[in-house]
Amino acid sequence: MFHILHPLYLFGLSLASFPLILHLLGRRRIREHPFSSLFLLKEIKKSSSVWMRIKELILLLLRMLFIIFIVTAFSHPLVLSPLPFLGKAAPKEIAMLIDVSMSMGTEDALNQAKQEAMRIFKTLGRGNRTTIISFSDRIEEEKEIVDESVLRSFLETLTVTYRGTDITPALEMAEKTLGKENAFTKELFIISDFQKTGLENIESVFSRIKKNGIHIYASIIERSDKNIYFSNWSIEPPFPLPGLHLKLYPQVALTENGSYPVELF
Repeated sequence: MFHILHPLYLFGLSLASFPLILHLLGRRRIREHPFSSLFLLKEIKKSSSVWMRIKELILLLLRMLFIIFIVTAFSHPLVLSPLPFLGKAAPKEIAMLIDVSMSMGTEDALNQAKQEAMRIFKTLGRGNRTTIISFSDRIEEEKEIVDESVLRSFLETLTVTYRGTDITPALEMAEKTLGKENAFTKELFIISDFQKTGLENIESVFSRIKKNGIHIYASIIERSDKNIYFSNWSIEPPFPLPGLHLKLYPQVALTENGSYPVELF
């Protein structure tokens, strides 16, 4: 499979015609003048002119090939080889989405997501262009990662937000980011606990991303099946009056037997 990373540079191949044009313009028609009949002089001229023409054609060909090779190098051609030991891996355009919504604040889920992001970056290696996007129900932060130290610094600043989960804005941002470059391979990594509420209305964006040739990978942050929710609440006094302070008494329920620590904020 053959791929041109920067196809616009191929318009520069027209420059290869310049040496040919100059060569044709430089060929003047020689005027003949009467001269004394010297047989030896004619033979020398005939043999030298044939050699000069060959040299001119060789130089012309070399000049044209030089321009063609320079332009082709700038266009960055890539060939997909079935033999892994030939050449090197083509640079990739990568986007990583990290979920920092409220559901990622339980059971050390965010730290697991950070470790997964670092693992992915190390596995892919250097030479790729990587953009990392943190999201909840909106885009929280976007940053281009150039090396491991930048990624580590970015991950250290990540904190869980008190917002819900909606992956659609992050997918649209990743699609826009990956669409800017004409990379040979584009990959999208999603690191999340994939709450059901965050996956609504993603079909159109998801299918559009796949049509653009972007490979999608999901890293699921596994958590316990325990689910805590407010089952009831009450207030005192039951009939609030203006100027009185109210007390709220929530009732928290667990989906299975046992105890579970809860932090109210």
